[in-house]
Order: sequence, then C-alpha cells, then structure tokens
Amino acid sequence: IPSTRYIYDQTLERGISSEAIANPDITWEKMTTRNIGFDVGFLSNKLKAEFDWFYRIRTDVLGTRSQSTPGVVGAVMPSVNYASYDNRGYELVLTYSDTKSDLYYNISGNVTWTREKTLLVDQPLYANDEERRRNELVGQWTNRLWGYQALGLFQTKEEIDGWADQDGKNNATILPGDIKYED
Repeated sequence: IPSTRYIYDQTLERGISSEAIANPDITWEKMTTRNIGFDVGFLSNKLKAEFDWFYRIRTDVLGTRSQSTPGVVGAVMPSVNYASYDNRGYELVLTYSDTKSDLYYNISGNVTWTREKTLLVDQPLYANDEERRRNELVGQWTNRLWGYQALGLFQTKEEIDGWADQDGKNNATILPGDIKYED
C-alpha cells in the first residue's frame, strides 16, 4: 500500500491510500486452443519435418476499464477480467541428423509465424470516423504500424541522390544523418 501525505487540520500528515478500487472477483484468463500437427521422416529418419498450426482464443484477460470511465469518478478503476484476443500461427522444423564414423551430427532449423488480433478491449467514444480508423483496437492486428517505417540514417549525399523521392522535392531538403524512410 503506497504512502501518501494529507493535510489535516492545517498540518501535513502521513497516511496510506489505495492505488485502485479493489476487485475480489479477479480470475485466471481462459483459453481455447485448436492445434493440428504432423511429424514425418525421410531417408531412414535422417531427414525429419515437423509442422504445427494453432488457433487460440483468450478470454477474460485482465485489464482496466479506464477509457470508457468518466474522469469524474475520482478513482483508479479496478482490474477486471473482460478483454479477449485471437492468436494464430504455425511452426515448421526441419532436421537432418546422421553419423559418420564416430561423429554424430544434427542440423536443425525452424520457421515460426504468429499473429494476434484484439477482439475486446476498453476503448473511448471516438469523436469522428478518422479518429476511430486510426485508434480503434477491436478487430485489428496487434502488430499494425501507423506512420513511417524507418530504415536507418542516410550516410552520404550519393545515397540520398539514389533514393526514391522522400521529401516531395527530389530529396533536396535531405542531408546525411537524416532518417531514411521505407517507400
């Protein structure tokens, strides 16, 4: 419990305060998972492949409903189980193993892809459609980016001259050390 100071009878006094309204009903989040996979071997199992695909729905994820709560409440709202997310992805593992004389070796590599979509989170009321388009999280992938993707810094004038028009003026305003943006 955090320590705080209050003015009581024109004197600064020490006291304790709660960081938020308590919630005795907090529970573990819930998850429903679908998973399909297969393992296959070739060349007397020297070459093996494993593939796994999953689809997972997480519900009752802990969060705070601060966006939809009016500011006049005067307290930090408690954490509640309400948010939900959709996760999906796959993994592919390829392995080659063999023995030559007394040497056993195993070479393995994998590729993994995963994405998460927001199904339910607390959001404010948006003032207009443009604000909603830019800021709404529900129904959106959690790894989406807004704005420009930076690719590093320009190093030389030659690099700037060879780059696609970034400033609308054939890169006339760009100098070495400026940010290089993805087209």
